[in-house]
Amino acid sequence: MRRCLVVGLGNPILSDDGVGVAVIHALQQQKWTGTSIDFIEGNVGGLHLMERLVGYDDALIIDAMITRTHPPGWIIRGDFGDWPGARHTWSSHDTRLSVALELGLSIGMKLPARIRVWGIEVRDVDTFGLTMTPEVAAAIPQVVREVREYLILLCHIH
Repeated sequence: MRRCLVVGLGNPILSDDGVGVAVIHALQQQKWTGTSIDFIEGNVGGLHLMERLVGYDDALIIDAMITRTHPPGWIIRGDFGDWPGARHTWSSHDTRLSVALELGLSIGMKLPARIRVWGIEVRDVDTFGLTMTPEVAAAIPQVVREVREYLILLCHIH
């Protein structure tokens, strides 16, 4: 059975920045018994996130994005290698996740062969509060459906 990790990134007390964590919470409410799927949340990338990926065959990351080319609530999907950059895959106090993954592989760590990313374009990541903007909150059910469908196919669960 494939080991899968689903990571919701963000800070849930910074309005839209908590969208990745909100998706994880919604997914955890669903039944996943008898599977090898783990769910975690966090607000850091780089080396810390790379260390959390060790030992998994596949990983999914859900995070807020600020591209300023899409309206808030827009969902972007792709493989991590093709990714324009989610908010929490880098840090000014750490290295980029892509660099951390290269380092981990170079020293023989077992890291996921594929990392899929769902990014949600956000508007407000500076206001302290538990409420997301309506457009971003409205995207959550769609991302939950897509991630669930992807996990069903990937992990061959029902």
